[in-house]
Amino acid sequence: VYCVPSHDEASWSNRAAPLAERARNHERYHGWICYDVVRAIHHDCAGPAEIATAGVSMGAYHAVNIALRRADLFGYALGMSGN
Repeated sequence: VYCVPSHDEASWSNRAAPLAERARNHERYHGWICYDVVRAIHHDCAGPAEIATAGVSMGAYHAVNIALRRADLFGYALGMSGN
């Protein structure tokens, strides 16, 4: 199990930043997950392994969004949200 920190305070939750900047910050976070975190997981597992994502609240959005955008990397997603 890998638990990565969120980046919402610098992206979608940062109401002081213009929307375009928040979107760029989210894309940098997305890239970090898809390249650095996935690479670290594959290294720890001695090769490619199926990865599932999960999250609660805003993390649910991230878990489902990244699995839909990168189904080649994330085969499963679990989003738990009251919304």
